[in-house]
Amino acid sequence: MFLRWLVPVATSACVAVGTFAFLDRNRSHEAHNTSANGVASTHEPPPVESQDYLVSARPVGIIVAPNQQPYRIMDVEWLEHETVRDGADGRALHTATTRRDVIPVALEIY
Repeated sequence: MFLRWLVPVATSACVAVGTFAFLDRNRSHEAHNTSANGVASTHEPPPVESQDYLVSARPVGIIVAPNQQPYRIMDVEWLEHETVRDGADGRALHTATTRRDVIPVALEIY
C-alpha cells in the first residue's frame, strides 16, 4: 500500500524543491540588480518624476450589474504633478494638470 503513494509523493517533492530553488535564485538575482540600481540613482536624480494626488472623491450613485453585483459610481479628481529634469544643467520643468475620472467601486454585501 505504501509503494502505491511513493512515486506521486516523490515526484511532487522533486517539483516543489525545484520550484523553490528556481524562485530563490531569481529573488537573489533581482535583489542584486535592485541594489546596483539603487547605488547609481543616489548620485543623480531621476530624469522624470510623477506624483498623483487625490483632490476629491464624491459618490454619484449606485448601479446593479446584470449579475446582481452592486457598484457605487464615484466622481474622482486627481492632480498630476510631473517634473522633467535636463541632465546637462540640472534645470527642471514642472507641470501640474487635473484629471477627472468616473470609476465603479464594487460593494461587498455580507
